[in-house]
Amino acid sequence: MENLAIKETKEVLVAVNKLVVKLAPIVMDGLTVSDVIAAFNAINSDPVAKAELEAALADIKAVPAEIKDLSLSEGLELGMLQLQALPALIAAFKKPGV
Repeated sequence: MENLAIKETKEVLVAVNKLVVKLAPIVMDGLTVSDVIAAFNAINSDPVAKAELEAALADIKAVPAEIKDLSLSEGLELGMLQLQALPALIAAFKKPGV
């Protein structure tokens, strides 16, 4: 094994989680063409989210190699990173009044 780092994988994971949280309210009632347009506008109107997404996608081709070379500690690190995002993901998909 090459012992690659998981920097790109972590960036993609964080960006995808933030993207899902941002887009969840838009698609909660089902996905329509207007939802796609609203999602596109939501990302483009937020310079920070747009920059984070662009940074994550810039080196996304490195992710498969990083995953292939994943060690147990790196897997745990990714799992912990995902667990940290879980409350925001749950809140994003929680129906109002529930």
